[in-house]
Amino acid sequence: MSAPAETIKESATEAEIPVAEATAVGGAASAPVEASTGIITVDLEVGATDTYDFSGSPVQVLNVEGAKAGMYVHSIQVGPDLEVSHITDAARVKQLLDSNAQLTRQLRLSPNKTPLNQTDGFYYTVTLPTPASLEALQMEIKGFPPVVVNVSANSPLAGKIHPRQFVAELRIPGKPQLNGKSPGFTAYKVEQELKQAANTPGIQIVFKEVLVNVKLDKGSEVACDDCVIL
Repeated sequence: MSAPAETIKESATEAEIPVAEATAVGGAASAPVEASTGIITVDLEVGATDTYDFSGSPVQVLNVEGAKAGMYVHSIQVGPDLEVSHITDAARVKQLLDSNAQLTRQLRLSPNKTPLNQTDGFYYTVTLPTPASLEALQMEIKGFPPVVVNVSANSPLAGKIHPRQFVAELRIPGKPQLNGKSPGFTAYKVEQELKQAANTPGIQIVFKEVLVNVKLDKGSEVACDDCVIL
């Protein structure tokens, strides 16, 4: 008989708006179009915080220079190493852009509504520095599904990733992607894969916010100090 499950609840707060790090460069609005999807790309001017406004969920444009009102926010690129997708909250989009106004910010806007999973919040695709082991990244994950339980203040991911975010996918160049559908997608598996490929450039982890209760294996040893256990 399996052990009873514990439950963790994730909630997004203003304090968890990720802040990326990059060299700030100037930018002007532009809108190249992806022919197959109709998605356009708009570069926001560095330093500007009053040239965009959004509403709704899925999030739509009210005002963005270089884009039509009513387009949907498909994803946001912040600096060179952080992409935010599964855009569910207009207020947090503005907070994200405002918090990173000193960096390059790029909107990908779609004429079509973006499908959303109502149990999830934002998805954060982070391109990891090398070495990319958890030890070098100074972060800790535990459990099944893998959940972030600690990020050191000295971590290169500090300010981008926070406790209670789940690992949704691991992408290592040259290897199959690992995600919740992969056998044995545990924190230990992710840790071992990162350790073996630590010096491979271009490794990405997709972290996600979860807005509903998630069952965790009792044996996963999720740290209660960093989680809300119901």
